[in-house]
Amino acid sequence: MVPSLSSSVSAIRAAFTMMEASANNTANADTAGYKKDKVSLNEGKGVGVVAKTEKSNESGPKIKDSYGNVVDASNVDYVEEAATQIEAKNMVALNAAVLKTQDEMEKNLIDVFA
Repeated sequence: MVPSLSSSVSAIRAAFTMMEASANNTANADTAGYKKDKVSLNEGKGVGVVAKTEKSNESGPKIKDSYGNVVDASNVDYVEEAATQIEAKNMVALNAAVLKTQDEMEKNLIDVFA
């Protein structure tokens, strides 16, 4: 596979991993004791991006449950999740543009030699 295509495809996959983790975090934001998923992006072997998901070990604020017991609330921050979702959306859009440009360049190259 052409390196620019491989890089873009892996970045789009990483962006979807970020979106999935953020959606899961948002869905569980009101669950007492829930620890958010964090996604780290790293350089892959050769070219590309590798997304790694792990649970956060940060504790949430202390709240009382319906029985009066003090428990940790979720450590999900809605603002952080919104920013993550915007970042992931932009990653997809930018890398889709790279794929489109690569496709157009290959078509132009074929037209030159045809």
